[in-house]
Amino acid sequence: MGDLGAAFTPSGWPAFVLISARLTGMVMVAPFFSMFGIPRTVRGGIVVVLALTLLPAAPHPAFPERALDIPVPLMTELVIGLGIGMPVAAVIQHALVPAAEVVSPVTGLSLGQLFTA
Repeated sequence: MGDLGAAFTPSGWPAFVLISARLTGMVMVAPFFSMFGIPRTVRGGIVVVLALTLLPAAPHPAFPERALDIPVPLMTELVIGLGIGMPVAAVIQHALVPAAEVVSPVTGLSLGQLFTA
């Protein structure tokens, strides 16, 4: 199993959880992954597979000594993931709006403009 086996050791869990938190934030808002047609279990599986793929390249942080030190890094990684996913969604939306404006007159979706002129 090589480096992938490190995910199942106690020293590999903090890195795996932090990577998963960042990917969860991204999957929550990224256009393709946040579609309603994709079940939550499939999205969760995508997060786990991507986290296991990225784990060998990630630095392994030390496990926090106090239980109260765990939520802050998790929330930070989740917010970073949201910050990665939102611009992707905005870029796709800004690309689709002009495309729709070009296509709609050609397909007859804007007949209201013909009747008002």
